Amino acid sequence: MIITKMNNILFLCCAYSESQVKLFQNSSIRGFQFAAQNFQASLIDGFLQDKEVKLTVASIPSLSTYPKGCKIKKVRDSPFLFNGQKVGQSFGYLNFPFLNHISQSRIDKYIDKWYKDTEGEKCIVVYALLRQQMTYAVSAKKRHHEIKLCLVIPDLPIYMNCNKYYKMLGLQKSDRKSIDTLLHIFDSYVVLAEPMVSQLMITEKPYTVIEGIYSVSQTNLDNVEKFPNRTILYAGGIQTRYGVFDLIEAFHLCKNKDFRLVLCGPCLEMEKLNQCLTSDSRIEYRGILPTEEVHLLQRQSTLLVNPRHSTEEFTKYSFPSKTIEYMASGTPVLMSPLPSMPNEYNEYLFLFEDETIAGMSAMLDYILSLKEQELNQKGRMAREFIVNNKNSKEQVHKIVQLIEKISE
Repeated sequence: MIITKMNNILFLCCAYSESQVKLFQNSSIRGFQFAAQNFQASLIDGFLQDKEVKLTVASIPSLSTYPKGCKIKKVRDSPFLFNGQKVGQSFGYLNFPFLNHISQSRIDKYIDKWYKDTEGEKCIVVYALLRQQMTYAVSAKKRHHEIKLCLVIPDLPIYMNCNKYYKMLGLQKSDRKSIDTLLHIFDSYVVLAEPMVSQLMITEKPYTVIEGIYSVSQTNLDNVEKFPNRTILYAGGIQTRYGVFDLIEAFHLCKNKDFRLVLCGPCLEMEKLNQCLTSDSRIEYRGILPTEEVHLLQRQSTLLVNPRHSTEEFTKYSFPSKTIEYMASGTPVLMSPLPSMPNEYNEYLFLFEDETIAGMSAMLDYILSLKEQELNQKGRMAREFIVNNKNSKEQVHKIVQLIEKISE
């Protein structure tokens, strides 16, 4: 079906313009939100590739507040740039606790101008269950009834991070109540896992599932030599709840003592990690690295591991973004069969059959004992699956089809 009606999309999000990424990354104290940034960038990329879609971005970049979370006191207005092209506006604000909201009138004026300057039917696509952005979209729909609203939901409210003072003042409860009310005003939804639909009680409206998106810019196709020693890599948040310390224990139990384990990403349990590093010189922590360096490490390694356990409740409602990133590298991937993961992925992955530490260790020994040819073939098949089926053009087209449906 050719899109002739719904070709104007306003993406109301919290992404960083490409001119802001390095500044925000270097100014972050609590850690940079790589997954959220990459997912939003992939959505933008997919919309821009669709010749029938005219995209405008309105972003309120999400940062931890000054002074404990970020070194930036004031976020400045700037054009939103993507691949060197201006595609919208990034709105600034004072980055202090409880003051990091922009005036609604500024967004209202921007949306109203977009509405006036575009012809045909229009849709506002909102990223994430963020009260501020959701409020602006719903307000716009009240002023312009024909606007359709689509909400992208990457996380459930109960699993979203929240400032402790925000909780103490009771604002988190109030926020969730407002979000629940706003949620049901939207016309359609994009979720990362099927169980999210029933959990949010949005089964009565159209939705689509997009578990993740591969961005072509994620992986350079140049040939890269593997590390001489067989190397296991984990790239992501280093926390107990993500199974990282179970991976470390499993690594200790491996029979082959020539293996190496490399970790990178933000760590909230540094004291515990330091104890692990001290006890085993084969474990290396590289800290928080630029995206390009992480991708290089992925290609140099022998095996990429996501140790998140399938028994954790939150795994029903989230699909780890690193799964697609890992698979796109062409290096074999080992992980648990998470309930949120579509079955079509299984044949391209190594899966933990036994998620105990002993079981994890046995699986590491088995995989790293395989011949290089077999490992390369597994990685190559996984990459081809992701590149051909989960790229931004294919995945975002599902959203465009969803928007077509609600505009009929």
